[in-house]
Amino acid sequence: SKGGSFAQGLIDAASAATNIGAGVAQNFIEDDKVTQANRAVRGLLPSEDATGGGTRAHMLVSTQNSLNDMTAHLKDDAARWDGTNEEWDQHVNQKRAGLEQSIYDQYPELRGDRTTSKLVTNMMVEQAPNIQMSKIASDLQREQVGRQQPFTTRMTQVTANLDGPQITAAL
Repeated sequence: SKGGSFAQGLIDAASAATNIGAGVAQNFIEDDKVTQANRAVRGLLPSEDATGGGTRAHMLVSTQNSLNDMTAHLKDDAARWDGTNEEWDQHVNQKRAGLEQSIYDQYPELRGDRTTSKLVTNMMVEQAPNIQMSKIASDLQREQVGRQQPFTTRMTQVTANLDGPQITAAL
């Protein structure tokens, strides 16, 4: 019975060591995620010893920054856009594809990672309503200007060379 107790003690000790080792490794990975995310905020590349989780955290912060920049540019594009809605959708899709390609160029080790791909797609989908609302607002503003133009032209024609009561009567 002593042998069984001794063997059980060894198994318990090995299990405890494994649990402690896994906990230390997990803490290291979590700490690295924070470190790499902070590096991305400061515009630094991931460190040479970054873990996979740390690299993904760096990529997420970097992607969010890039996506915010892309969204701002697309909002500006929407204000000046004079093409069709289909051309606009194609323009947005090209920008998104370019952003995704640049992410995978910067983080080649994440290229085949399905989780990363899903995260990137979700981040892009989150910005889509923001971008589309800018486009719709710009379209409505252009439409309003288009409707106001003939009215302004008619007002100018009717009131040309008139003064005081004559303007009131013409209006």
